[in-house]
Amino acid sequence: MRALVAEIAVDVDARTPELQPHIGCGAGQTTRDAARVARAGAALGVDVSAAMIERARRLTDATGPANVSFERADAAQRVWLDSRAWIVAARRA
Repeated sequence: MRALVAEIAVDVDARTPELQPHIGCGAGQTTRDAARVARAGAALGVDVSAAMIERARRLTDATGPANVSFERADAAQRVWLDSRAWIVAARRA
């Protein structure tokens, strides 16, 4: 998955989205990877599991990066696409 994140990073960075949501982020590895390759903007990890969000936050506190955040939510119950995001990532559909 890291290779895929790096591969699409050129296009993502070229468009400099303000926000890159990652739905079903789990412990946040892919979300952190996306945030690390982005030169501008931020990554937002979203997961329905409070335990996974807490783990993602702890790992991010320990390893960074600073331009990533996590939110516990059911993506089906919230509108995530707005003017700040043009790409949404999900490892499994």
